[in-house]
Amino acid sequence: MNSKQIPMGVINLTPNSFSDGGKYFDPSQLIATLRAYHQTSSNELTPFCLDFGAESTAPFNQAITAIEEWQRYEEYLLPLLENAEVLKLLEQAQFSIDSYHPQTIEKLLPLLVQVTKKRVIWNDISGVIDQQAISLLKKNSELDYVFCHNLAPDREQSSSHMDYIYDGEYAIEDHLKLFFEEGLEKLASHDIDLKRIILDPCFGFSKSSEHNWQLLKESDTYIHCHKRWVLGVSKKSFLQQLSCGRDKEQKREYSERFHLLILANWMKKYSQYNIYYRIHDLSVFMDAKKAQKLI
Repeated sequence: MNSKQIPMGVINLTPNSFSDGGKYFDPSQLIATLRAYHQTSSNELTPFCLDFGAESTAPFNQAITAIEEWQRYEEYLLPLLENAEVLKLLEQAQFSIDSYHPQTIEKLLPLLVQVTKKRVIWNDISGVIDQQAISLLKKNSELDYVFCHNLAPDREQSSSHMDYIYDGEYAIEDHLKLFFEEGLEKLASHDIDLKRIILDPCFGFSKSSEHNWQLLKESDTYIHCHKRWVLGVSKKSFLQQLSCGRDKEQKREYSERFHLLILANWMKKYSQYNIYYRIHDLSVFMDAKKAQKLI
């Protein structure tokens, strides 16, 4: 994909995600979302990406096994890949799989490449570049890799990221820059083409609210260390803290106003970078594209 600003729609195949848990267990809901992305893509002549996840890594949820994760993909995603309308709707789409289980990626990758004939993204929230990741990347040249900032010590504890909040001596933005530079150096040392790598600050992972705000404010500190990014703050709890909503649901809804402004600012400032904007609502992304012209 050559476009520099790509919407990455979150598709949660989970019962307990904070924003849409259980919604996409209904195939008609997922197909309706695909139609919306396809229509916008056709009208705006822009590609889009769909980020499928089968485990909620929010701190209040229990981790699931790779077997349980695969069962969800097998039950809710794979049947859709045999649906003629779905295949048509996916012609302009790129697949991203949000998983810290390499075995899940290994199973899904050939199926997704066959459907879309495009590169697939492994959105690995673990923040761990281990031998499993290296081997999978070296074996599959059609696979791009999202390297996320997560300070959990190993893959198995990826979803326990809030037990490992950063408390080092550096400012969070300087720590993030160093974390990414070391990760890129390690990948390069294993002959992984860095053009395949996408970085994600992972707002909300291993970070306090103050860290998240600081990373928004000081994004110039770390953004220049690479050209490809995933950026996403959609419905994040630290944004909800600003909202005047009466209850949790309304605060989450109103926080998308701040999200839109943040997106518009990023789009304006970082127009020369290749960025996937991770979103829950496509209309917010489209409105941000318009709003950036007013900044």
